[in-house]
Amino acid sequence: MLVTEEHPILSYKDNKIQWVQLNMLNEGDYVALSYPTETEDVAEIKVSDIVKNVNLNERGECSYEYKGGKFNAFVHTTKPVKNIITVDYELMKLFGYYLSEGSIADKDCVRFTFSADEENYCREVISIMESKFGVSARVEKTNSETRKWLSLRFHSTILANFFENILGRGYKNKTIPQWIIKLPQNKQKGIMAGLIRGDGTLEQPSLIGAQ
Repeated sequence: MLVTEEHPILSYKDNKIQWVQLNMLNEGDYVALSYPTETEDVAEIKVSDIVKNVNLNERGECSYEYKGGKFNAFVHTTKPVKNIITVDYELMKLFGYYLSEGSIADKDCVRFTFSADEENYCREVISIMESKFGVSARVEKTNSETRKWLSLRFHSTILANFFENILGRGYKNKTIPQWIIKLPQNKQKGIMAGLIRGDGTLEQPSLIGAQ
């Protein structure tokens, strides 16, 4: 939420509930937040509704086509991605992993980074990605003098655009859209599972916004 310094905020300050200008709030003051109580289930989403200018093949998969060479005679088709995606606990868990551990690299790659002892989480992300989108990756192990970590790179421009368009990119700019917030609780639990298994914590709400 972005407001001016003079904007009044309903707060609990000085042992009473009152409207307080934003610039008068201090650390430790409480502010009122609204949260939707109604639920609105979503059974499935289509990649083609979220990512622009994709082509659908006879199997209903999405791909991009690039033309090049003299007179654009050369046509390159990217690796296809499944178009119809079931919205369930597993997809929400994948979204949670992306919010806490994911990033977009070079506009054509969705990357996840885990600690060296979290290979089981890597395998889980790979399994969900293969099942949902038909895209896979391998676990890359990196060792440095200061730390060890594991990386997953899912090379797909369509997949990168899909995640960015739904959840944003960059830890300060990632958001949880309203349609996810309104999902039934059994699906929302998936996104919390992915967040908590990653670097997300309940004590740092500023890392992830909700719109």
